[in-house]
Amino acid sequence: MELAREALALLPERDSDGRALAFRTLGNAYAKRGNVPESAASYQRAIEMYHHPDMRFDEAQTYIDRGDLHLEAGDPGSARECWHRALATHAEGRHPQADQVLDRLVRLDSGVPAG
Repeated sequence: MELAREALALLPERDSDGRALAFRTLGNAYAKRGNVPESAASYQRAIEMYHHPDMRFDEAQTYIDRGDLHLEAGDPGSARECWHRALATHAEGRHPQADQVLDRLVRLDSGVPAG
């Protein structure tokens, strides 16, 4: 987590994609520590910073991470919303991971645990 914070301090404001990746890393670290509010906020900051078309995969992955966080926190509605956004983002780029996101949504709707 400290490395991600250091990266944020060193990265120029104009490097929004680099900063987005650092915020995603912070979100993952907070999630592993069980800090849902900080994790969700870090993921949201990352999502807001992705601008380059080459970063669409990372944006979708961040939506997946945020959806997983919401599901683990007992909020399936927010998880569904994040996964739908991830699916749409992956589908735009015709990325094969779209099928994995769709599987998460089907499992959520059928009551089968994701994973």
